[in-house]
Amino acid sequence: MTAFNSSVTTQDPVPGLCAAQDYVVMTKWLPPNQPNTLPPNASHQVGVGAIVVNERQEMLVVQEKNGPLRGEGFWKMPTGLVLAGEDLIDAVEREVFEETGVVAEFKSLIAVRQAHGFMYGKSDMFFCCGLIPEAGATMGQLKPCEREIAAVQWMPIEDYTKQPLFQKLPSAYHMLFDRCIAWAQGRYTGMGGRVFEGSATRPRADSLFWGEDDIQGTDIGARAVRSSAADNGVANDVVNEQQ
Repeated sequence: MTAFNSSVTTQDPVPGLCAAQDYVVMTKWLPPNQPNTLPPNASHQVGVGAIVVNERQEMLVVQEKNGPLRGEGFWKMPTGLVLAGEDLIDAVEREVFEETGVVAEFKSLIAVRQAHGFMYGKSDMFFCCGLIPEAGATMGQLKPCEREIAAVQWMPIEDYTKQPLFQKLPSAYHMLFDRCIAWAQGRYTGMGGRVFEGSATRPRADSLFWGEDDIQGTDIGARAVRSSAADNGVANDVVNEQQ
């Protein structure tokens, strides 16, 4: 590693500074009378969480060996960060296997949470995904990650929200888990996802997620026309009855 000195201080930060294991990038905007339009360093980290539900309506949960929940006895969903260049679907399936030893398949993107004030001042985009375990998954297949996980088990979904610590969590977590329960019970489909070829100029794979239509027709204009006609019909009926 090459060390260097700089006269830049914390009161005079370097715009556009970003670094990785094998590079450091520092930028300077040269035109003095024009606004700086260079993009800043990445603003978000990307995390995933997995709701893995088996045929007995049990969810796969872990207790962390490290971090703020260590020693709290709190069971939580497997979570982790997406690696650079890793597809979201691959990331959540990998995290489940690494933390629990269970092979599970992505089925749905249930919810997305954005939050601020994380490591290095980054914001966080957290994608909560629904997965199902491979056929025949049993208790004997559970294998907690030695570095990160203290314990792993299958827990009845209704018992998850009865945990004392869960009751103390902010409302965002309760809303998130409400959607998870709805997905597990088949009342909510969330968004399905696939990887597609994503560029006409270079090899690139893009992950695309979308929800299912819940009414006939997908044209927004047509929906607006139908809604307006229905409202007018109700209003005409009221007028006719009053006459």
